[in-house]
Amino acid sequence: MSIEEKKEVQDQIAKKESKYCNLMRKSFEVAATNREKSNQIHERAMQIFREITEAKRKLDYA
Repeated sequence: MSIEEKKEVQDQIAKKESKYCNLMRKSFEVAATNREKSNQIHERAMQIFREITEAKRKLDYA
């Protein structure tokens, strides 16, 4: 993996981490009024977390 490709992956990870953080915050805020919607948001956040983890693994092995 070239330096440019690593930089691109790192940028993608940073964007996903920001989105993950925002979704977790939103899930927490919505939980008091709508548990079902909060669970849906939380599941989307966990999907992004898995993507982040996978991208970091690829970056470490590249």
